Amino acid sequence: MEHNKKIYIFISCDLVNSSKLKNSSKLNKEWINIVIKFFSVVFDKMKSITTTTNKITTFKYIGDEVVFYFEPKTQDEIINLPKKLYDIQQEINSNLNEYNATNIRTGVKITLWIAPVLTLHSEEIKNIDDIDDEINKDNVYKNFHIISTSYNDIIGMDMDIGFRISKSSHKNLLNISLQYVGLLMKLDEYMCKCKKSEYHIVSFENLKGIWDDRYYPIIWYAPENKWEEQINLFGYDEFKRNKIVANILEEDIMVSKNINNLNNILEELEQETNIKTIIDYMHSTFKKLPENIDKLNIMNKSI
Repeated sequence: MEHNKKIYIFISCDLVNSSKLKNSSKLNKEWINIVIKFFSVVFDKMKSITTTTNKITTFKYIGDEVVFYFEPKTQDEIINLPKKLYDIQQEINSNLNEYNATNIRTGVKITLWIAPVLTLHSEEIKNIDDIDDEINKDNVYKNFHIISTSYNDIIGMDMDIGFRISKSSHKNLLNISLQYVGLLMKLDEYMCKCKKSEYHIVSFENLKGIWDDRYYPIIWYAPENKWEEQINLFGYDEFKRNKIVANILEEDIMVSKNINNLNNILEELEQETNIKTIIDYMHSTFKKLPENIDKLNIMNKSI
């Protein structure tokens, strides 16, 4: 059985307060126009994420959430994407607020993650025993057939994590997976383009079925000057409505959950394997990647 492994980046865009819009008896059918506007703006902005050679593609819809994915072609695409996505998030929020004449505030919550994806070309996989032993159970699989039904999807632990952490996203900040940030920190040892002060562990959440119930770090991104102006990031009473915002404002997030703890988390939970898989792929595929980047020292070097 032949396999083809690639790296994909996933971007989840979710409409803020969509249920509140639909449940408001005062809006009649106005919520439909707002939802249509949301998808229109999101699709328009996402076009600028990639180039003509690696276009971004719709992965799936989940209610008022749409998930995109694409295959990065350069390390710069990976490094520069958080800032680019953050700017797009602010533009979408601005467009929606200008269009939305209701008193229900909307916006977009964006979650970003990365995953190695293994494509299976077998005509039929009746059960897990038909999959080669060389494939680790934590890999992600794409394009397979189960019994007589053709079913195309991307599944695996990385996908479960992406969808679960999306529940902890915020409309004014970019929600980003531990694996993606861990990769950025590793690349920063050589590229010096990633500002660590822009990434903050804002909470630790118990994600169902993830890491044997160990707590997963929720990481939010924003430009450094935005973190310094926390009062403009959150609503005046949001610390009463959002436990993560409460943690940020009450516990001094800059100290208590510093991103410098990332190495310890990766080492303790043995989560460096996928990062090495991604770096190995980048080393064999991307141009201008330093030769010594294949020596994974992320566990032994302070950030």
